[in-house]
Amino acid sequence: MAIRSGSRRSISGDGDIGSHAHNLIRFITGLEIAEVAAEIGNIVPNRVVHDYGGALLRFENGARGSYWVTQAAAGVENCLRIRVSGTKGSLEWMQEFPQALTFKPLGAPSQNRTPNGPGTLPLSKHSSRIVAGHPEGFHEGFANIYSDAAEAIAARRSGKTPNPLALYFPNSFDGLMTLKFVFSAIASSKANGQWTKC
Repeated sequence: MAIRSGSRRSISGDGDIGSHAHNLIRFITGLEIAEVAAEIGNIVPNRVVHDYGGALLRFENGARGSYWVTQAAAGVENCLRIRVSGTKGSLEWMQEFPQALTFKPLGAPSQNRTPNGPGTLPLSKHSSRIVAGHPEGFHEGFANIYSDAAEAIAARRSGKTPNPLALYFPNSFDGLMTLKFVFSAIASSKANGQWTKC
């Protein structure tokens, strides 16, 4: 699995975009990172915050991954890319082309999946705000998080059960796991890339 970001934030400077990519890894795979071997530093001379972070990942189930972020990729806007590979094929997604999730099955032609399109699963349908074929964007993702969190809060306050599909927003545990990852990545980098438990 690989997550790459050419964005302007790193996993250790102010923690913004690297933390988002870490959360995506956990959300998409359902796996926790057990260990990290990282290098974090500066590419741009005299920059106060780190502008580069790269890491090899070991997951609790034995899977492996890689991860890198930078704010030193000249001319790159965001470039968040995700690839998850397994025994039956690979999934690929790019934030700059958010309408397409590409499934590459082993031994079969590549397939493009679109929001609310054929074969949409219930969680994806819950997160799609308009009919298939119309573009959805970055701000809809945040709207989904806010409305789902509001539903969970309202359900708790009223003693009702929320829609289970509305419970996939990041919570304090996700924040804690990201902080553990960031601190482990920094510790690994200071130890010259030594494998460090998360």
